[in-house]
Amino acid sequence: PGYINTPCISKTGLDPKDYEKIGADNSALNRVAKSEEIANVIVFLASRAASFVTGMHLVADGGLLLK
Repeated sequence: PGYINTPCISKTGLDPKDYEKIGADNSALNRVAKSEEIANVIVFLASRAASFVTGMHLVADGGLLLK
């Protein structure tokens, strides 16, 4: 889904600030996603509110594909 700020970033060896800058530079929204934002998409798709959603591509990448 794009660049997501999670605790796992520290395990990559990247400085979290560098990761956020790289993500922001590559996102149309100029920031990385919060893990809660991706979780909200998943909760929606698993909910009754999405009961009529079929066969679609839901891109939650902050505009990464646009750049």
